[in-house]
Formats: sequence, structure tokens, C-alpha cells
Amino acid sequence: SAAPGAVRLEITKRGDQVLLRGVAEASLELTCVRCLTEFPCPVSAEVDVLMRKGPGAKATPVEGDLDDLGEELYQGEEVVMDDLLRDLLLLEVPMNPSCGSKCPGWDGLTSRPVEE
Repeated sequence: SAAPGAVRLEITKRGDQVLLRGVAEASLELTCVRCLTEFPCPVSAEVDVLMRKGPGAKATPVEGDLDDLGEELYQGEEVVMDDLLRDLLLLEVPMNPSCGSKCPGWDGLTSRPVEE
């Protein structure tokens, strides 16, 4: 699950091209791999996308300066970034989330978190 997030973007439009740069942030509810308890995990992702109007593809993140940017397409009069922002944030989720350095871990004998 996730709490509401925040997106701060600088949007530059030149004709049918739209440059989106900024940061997306959210707090996700993850499960600790050591003790299996849920804990809040803040994630933040940089947004760096160049798009132009046309049929077809969704926006994808691009790396580098403007000369190196690939182009992605958008349709209609709105640029919908839901899938893109979700994917960028999910890429920032730790592969082995832990609730912290003081996590007691899991007791394999009792199938419960270790009690201190």
C-alpha cells in the first residue's frame, strides 16, 4: 500500500514537445525481509522525460542532457504520467527492505519475530 505522494515538475513546452523535469516522492508500506513486519519507506525518484505529440507509445524516463534525450510520444491534449511515475518510484524500492538497523530478525523455530 502507499500514502499520497508529491510530484514537483518543471514543465517546458515547445510546440508539440514537452520536457518534464523534477522529483516524484511517496511513502510506501513495505514488509521487512527480516522480521516480516510492515514499515513506512519513503522513496524519491528523479523525473527527466522529453515527449512529443503523436500516436502510440507511453512516456519513459531518459538519462543525460537535452542533446542525448530520446523522444517519447503522447496523445491528445493531456500528458498522463501515472504509469511513468509509478514505475520510476518502484525502481527506487529496496530489493531487500528492512525496517531498520535494530531489526530483531525472525526466529525460525517459533515463526515469530525475535524478542529482545
